Amino acid sequence: MSDDGRDAAPRRVLSRAEVFAGMTPGPSFVRELERHGLVSVVARDGGGEPWYAMGARASVERVMKLVDAGYRATDIAVIAGKIGVERPRRRGRLPVLLGLAAAVEEIGVDEATLRAWLGAGYVRASAVTGGGAPLLDAEAVAGAKELADWRVLGFGDETLATWAAVQAGDGAVHNGDLLERINVLRRSCVAMRKVARRVEKRLGAVEKELREKR
Repeated sequence: MSDDGRDAAPRRVLSRAEVFAGMTPGPSFVRELERHGLVSVVARDGGGEPWYAMGARASVERVMKLVDAGYRATDIAVIAGKIGVERPRRRGRLPVLLGLAAAVEEIGVDEATLRAWLGAGYVRASAVTGGGAPLLDAEAVAGAKELADWRVLGFGDETLATWAAVQAGDGAVHNGDLLERINVLRRSCVAMRKVARRVEKRLGAVEKELREKR
C-alpha cells in the first residue's frame, strides 16, 4: 500500500435514488434536509447532483419517522445526534465524482476502454455506488487522461502499466526497474519527436507543391 492510502478500497457512496428509494420527498424538502445536515452529502456529480454517505439511508429513515410524527426539519436538527442521524463533517468545497458515462467524455476514450483500465488496475475508482458502480474524482480522471495520451501515441499495455505505477507510487515496483522503464519511454518519445518533425517537414513541402500547381 502507498503511504497516502490510495491502495485502500474505494469508499462507498449513495445516489439520491438509492437514499430515497420507496419515498417521495419533493426536491425542496430534500434540499432542506441537506441544509440542516440531516442527510450527509459527501460529493457531487458532474451535474451538481449529490452523492451521500453510506449511512444516509438509515439517517433519512429515522428523520422521516419524526417528520410523519409532525416534527419540522429545524427541530429534528437539534436532536439529530440523539436519534442516530449521521451528521456531515465540516468541509470546504465538495469533490466531484463522475460515473463512467461522464468520465469517458472528459477522458476521451470509450467506456469499454475505461472499464478495461479499471479492471487492469491502471485506473483506480475513487468511490463506488451502493450498487458497486465505479466513480472517478478529478485526480483519477487526470490520470486516465495521461493514459489516453500514451494510447494516442501508439503505446500498449506495458507502457500503460508502467505509467499507472508511476501515478500510484507503487511500492511493489522496484525503483531501479521503474527508472529503466521511464528511460525507455523517454528515448521512445525523443525518437517520435524526430519522426514527427520529419513528417511535418514533408507535409509542408507537399502542401507547397500542391499550392504552386493550383
